[in-house]
Order: sequence, then C-alpha cells, then structure tokens
Amino acid sequence: MNQEIKDLLKEHVLEIVFTKSDGTSRAMKATLIADYLPKKEKSNGPSRNVNANVTSVWSVDDSGWRCFRNDSVVSYVVIDGEGV
Repeated sequence: MNQEIKDLLKEHVLEIVFTKSDGTSRAMKATLIADYLPKKEKSNGPSRNVNANVTSVWSVDDSGWRCFRNDSVVSYVVIDGEGV
C-alpha cells in the first residue's frame, strides 16, 4: 500500500487517515505535487537519513512537511478539487 499512496501523492491531493503514536486518529490533506511544495534551497548541511517505514508529505492545510508511519494508515481517498 505504501508505494500506491506515494504514487497517488505525486499526482493528487489525498485525505489520509492514520493513527498517531499517541493512539488518536488524524485526517490530513496531503500531497507531493511539485506545485504545492516549497522551492528547494541548496543545503551544505548533512542529509537526512531515509526511514522506509515513514512517509513524508506536504500538508495542504498546515502548509508544512508532516509524516506518518506507513503501518498506521487507516484509509486514504483522492480529494482533488474538493475544498483543497
């Protein structure tokens, strides 16, 4: 399911429902569409380690990077144009 979500995020805005680490549920409008993402700035600092168990996304509502554990996803649906 993780690769399917990542592929959809590159072309759509999704509403993703997942369970947070404290056990509560969260619904988030998220995407990886380049037009939504902030412009990349060159960084000479150390790069981040990639955790294959976590997906980083751009939160449309919060205008910031957020992440969730792949195994915590309860549901997801494409919501392009629906209040985005």
